[in-house]
Amino acid sequence: MKIVPKILLPVLLAGLSLQQSAIGQAYPNKPVRIFQANGASGPPDMVLRGAAQALSQALGQQFIVENRSGADGIIAFDSCAKARPDGYILCQGAVSHIVLNPLMRANMPYDISRDFVPVAHLGTTHNSIAVNSAVPVNSLRELFELAKANPGRISWGSDGQSGPAHLYMAWLKNSRGISFLDVPYKNAQVAWMAMLAGDIQASITIPSLAAPAVKAGRAKVLGINGDVRSAILPDVPLSGDADAEFGKVLITIWFGLLAPTGTPKEIVNRLHAEITRGLLQNDAMREKFLGSQGVLVHSDASASPEAFGEFIHREREKLAALVKVTGVKIE
Repeated sequence: MKIVPKILLPVLLAGLSLQQSAIGQAYPNKPVRIFQANGASGPPDMVLRGAAQALSQALGQQFIVENRSGADGIIAFDSCAKARPDGYILCQGAVSHIVLNPLMRANMPYDISRDFVPVAHLGTTHNSIAVNSAVPVNSLRELFELAKANPGRISWGSDGQSGPAHLYMAWLKNSRGISFLDVPYKNAQVAWMAMLAGDIQASITIPSLAAPAVKAGRAKVLGINGDVRSAILPDVPLSGDADAEFGKVLITIWFGLLAPTGTPKEIVNRLHAEITRGLLQNDAMREKFLGSQGVLVHSDASASPEAFGEFIHREREKLAALVKVTGVKIE
């Protein structure tokens, strides 16, 4: 075994440092693909396209969004986990893909903590719980009373087994004896459209998508499942105001960008810096891609890739308790 003389170590380390810097400076020299676990519409898609536009403008290469929804986000994240960790494959998902899937599924083809590194938190919003305008209720309490009087007959569309709606229904059944008919859809946007069409009676979405339907008289929003009232639907009470116990079942909807483990830190830091500069701190871009969707910047989570990682850890601990109470496990 060849021993490197101590006198040469500083030279070698300096060369390694220069090589790593060169990697960061040369990146990207070809288009970058971002696998999205959500559908090709709605707030998650809009937010990601804002990030992709900011990155393309700053780095001079195309950042191409590829929608790979299905299997509760597993298709997109499995492809990302198996990709070469060189910064040319990234993936975006929501709380259900990044935190709830690993908590609820017995078998996953990848490990979020082991196979991915956090890049950037892309914003947060809250759920609004709504019914088709033909449903004879005007509050959450009335909806729960109607479902209790008609077990398994009031249909609620869910966005997959690891989505918030499925957890809400499981909690209501296990904690309150209230049984909804769970109708699964490919994603939350599809479930919302089915509710507006009258195929199902209840659904959830974010306030910015609900507002036009409320104004048109097609839907009634009964509660905002968050900690502050929505500026878009200011007259709608918080779930906790209408039903204190249910208000504690708080699942915040947030979106984030990840990369395969092993992606050079210089690249991760550069991606984060350009998203922060070009989207999160750019007033015009933030309003166009986040504000218009009712999505807010979470300053504690978006400060750095490490801060986003700490945020994911806190969310995992919080939601693990909720998953335990509901008893939901996906085999």
